[in-house]
Amino acid sequence: MSGKPKGHITDSVYGSALPKRLRNGSPNGHSSRLRMIEQYNIRILTEMCMSRFKWSGVPVEIDPRFIEFELFSSGLVLWGYDSYYKKYTALRGASLGFPNLYDNPTSYRTYGNGTGYPETTVTNAEVVPIWANALRRTDQDIIQVYAWRLANIERTIEINVNNARHTKIIGANANTVLGMKNLSQQIDEGIPEIVVSKDQMENLGSITALDLGVHPDQIEKLDILHTRTWSKVMGLLGIDNANQDKKERLVSSEVDANAQQVYSIKRMNLNERQKAVRKIQRRYPELSELAVDFWVDDMPESGDSSTGPDGDNGIPMMNNVGN
Repeated sequence: MSGKPKGHITDSVYGSALPKRLRNGSPNGHSSRLRMIEQYNIRILTEMCMSRFKWSGVPVEIDPRFIEFELFSSGLVLWGYDSYYKKYTALRGASLGFPNLYDNPTSYRTYGNGTGYPETTVTNAEVVPIWANALRRTDQDIIQVYAWRLANIERTIEINVNNARHTKIIGANANTVLGMKNLSQQIDEGIPEIVVSKDQMENLGSITALDLGVHPDQIEKLDILHTRTWSKVMGLLGIDNANQDKKERLVSSEVDANAQQVYSIKRMNLNERQKAVRKIQRRYPELSELAVDFWVDDMPESGDSSTGPDGDNGIPMMNNVGN
């Protein structure tokens, strides 16, 4: 039986973003469990990565979710206007031809998704490229590295939790093995009175516990390591992560240093999007309400989850892109 992950999410949505070991599968039970944990970490981190930015003022014919998914998948979205359908478009694409003096592409190739929409070659005069960041690389490498690291820690915690249970070893011959197994089961069930034969009473000394040396403190330390590893990947994605396990003990300088690092990474990802928005607005003045910003910037500090008139959770939508 193949250990390959199942489901259309793996195959059609995140399949191309998964490491090779997740796509090929393995019959080994431990490896399959480890891959499953890695897969859900990839899914969660991918969803968080795609949910960092909010787009407002987007024409109804364009899906902001598609913009973020393509920026995560390939690092490039091409914004244009289809004169035939008289609609704005945001398409997947790739750079084409020779770059200019500043290593910016001079032409692009747009790609469809099997819907029959024509694939064309366009120039900078026809589209505005939206890049994921200044290096024009995706965040998939961050997610894959840390999803694997987190999966290893979580799987180790699972194994240690099981090993801390002190599995019993029962020594019995062919005539008494069934009775000793039943006796062990009754002990596990917590039955207050267990009736045994004289032969079983003589064999009670053959029941011993196998101590693999797993101390509960080791599990707690692994859990702290997991929290710190999660904090690191949150920081690399530009999400506040100031040592959540001991945040109240941090001095102000440590908090400020972490905030500066997170802010730098947030701007690294946001700058290219806002730069593209300004170019789109210059080319299409009617899109003056188009804007993009970080969702987490406007999260209510009071924890109020009521829905406001301007958007979900009372978060007002941004009207303009800053200078």
